[in-house]
Amino acid sequence: MPSGDPPNLFAEVPKGWVPTYVCDRGLAASESESVIRALEAEIVRLEKELLSLDPSRKKDPIPPLEEELITGQVILRDCCPGSRSVYDRVAIKQDDGRTWLIRRPYIDPSKDEKLYNLLGKRITATGYIHGFCFVVTSVLIRNRR
Repeated sequence: MPSGDPPNLFAEVPKGWVPTYVCDRGLAASESESVIRALEAEIVRLEKELLSLDPSRKKDPIPPLEEELITGQVILRDCCPGSRSVYDRVAIKQDDGRTWLIRRPYIDPSKDEKLYNLLGKRITATGYIHGFCFVVTSVLIRNRR
């Protein structure tokens, strides 16, 4: 075989055997892909049937997160009081008395210097409430009252 010719990938394939993943127009669906497509079609059919039986059913059962706006004083608060692993975390205390631990997304809150720089300041923060934390997406520093 000359070095310039491409290798024959099907040289060792027995005669009469046709691979399911090759066709003349590109890639054909393998058996597992066709099963997945059949299951997806069945899911769509069942969703339509459920919707016809119960028209009040929402199409998307999980509502999107709504961004919230809170204003308050940035303080240092104990996290996990009463345990052996008590440590201080940056929190925001709102005017109505509620307190939220604050953090920025994808950043370890114990090592986030930007949050610690906000201590003692009054801020308005935009973000999402997740459990007992307020995940901050943007901050506006306010003047003291």
